[in-house]
Amino acid sequence: GLKQLRDAAVLSRTISRRYKLRMRDLFMNSDNAEEVDAAYIWLETWAKANAEPKVIEVLQGATRTDRANIRIRAMGALAAIEHRPSLSIFERAMKEGRIDIRLAAAKGLAAVARAGDENRLGKHLRKEPKPEIRLELIKGLARIGTVEVIGPLQFVLTDRNKDIKTTAAQAIAAVGGKKASVLLR
Repeated sequence: GLKQLRDAAVLSRTISRRYKLRMRDLFMNSDNAEEVDAAYIWLETWAKANAEPKVIEVLQGATRTDRANIRIRAMGALAAIEHRPSLSIFERAMKEGRIDIRLAAAKGLAAVARAGDENRLGKHLRKEPKPEIRLELIKGLARIGTVEVIGPLQFVLTDRNKDIKTTAAQAIAAVGGKKASVLLR
């Protein structure tokens, strides 16, 4: 069937005939959780294989829909393929009120984090009240692994949440050096 199809033109024609929809609409208008999961696993697999611009465009467009389940899956797919150009999408989603949207955004930021992003992730870490989201941001800082991550991480070493303290301490320890050893005494 369509599971292995990776030709946007053929797929678009097939979907148009079968469902009377444009390809983009099919990926952005379903309320069925199983269909959404299957569609976004398929899109993620396709995007990993060749990062075709049409697929990336569909994923990025889906992050702007009003359907939270679709937005979360789209951000998850962009995070899974470590799509750095989607950084602004993750940043924008960090400002939202919904916890599940911010969690998906934090996972996206962590997945695309690179040296130079320490302050960006640190800013979100300082503002974020939810521990599960803070943990993802700490993982992003750990992924960066530069000495510059110590600054944002040192402020969470006294957090009430044990997982946050432990993850931050591990990230600082992985950086090593004198500053890390002084902080972790």
